Amino acid sequence: ASASYTDVAEDVQQLQNKTGLSSAAAENALSRGGSDAPAGRAAKMDADVSEDSLRGQLQPFHRVRILPDSILVQEWFDRIPPCQCSRQGCAGGVHWNSRADKHLGREGLLLKIDTTDDTVLIETSGPCQCQIWYPRLAVEPVFDPDLADKPEFKVGAQVECKMQQSWERGAVIEVLWNGATRQGRCPYHVKLESGETIVVPHVSLIRGVGGGDS
Repeated sequence: ASASYTDVAEDVQQLQNKTGLSSAAAENALSRGGSDAPAGRAAKMDADVSEDSLRGQLQPFHRVRILPDSILVQEWFDRIPPCQCSRQGCAGGVHWNSRADKHLGREGLLLKIDTTDDTVLIETSGPCQCQIWYPRLAVEPVFDPDLADKPEFKVGAQVECKMQQSWERGAVIEVLWNGATRQGRCPYHVKLESGETIVVPHVSLIRGVGGGDS
């Protein structure tokens, strides 16, 4: 049978059952514990080891995974304080709902971090691109090979961008990705010769003029 978005490895589940940790924290604890079995690893864990201490640091515009741990995620939703604003149409804060439940286990892009209520805005990837607020602990960083890449083009570089029908010429007006430092969801903003300003969603869609360098 094919794997589900919410599948969790058996040894991770065993450690979760003994410690109450999330799947992400349990997996990180196991990786630090070497060859210890889950029961042995749970017995050796210090009393001051917490969920937070076993979790990766979140950064805007980095890839993350929404944890598959439905019960824990619901508990974290319940701890979010209600919104105190007086804006018309405000729903009172971030709440557990069917959309949040439906996307458990999926990957996405972290768009915003709200430190006032410890929540994050995620844009999911895959079958849909939904934007959903989650408790910060409900998401975990995942490996992203693009973080090792340095920008090929600088501001002002003459480039060609892949559009629907052809490659169109323009100039880079903003570089948003520089390795792990990211200031937006896409690597470049480009102003085309037609006058239109576009975002370049992936580096495969931009090249130097005539296929040359920047």
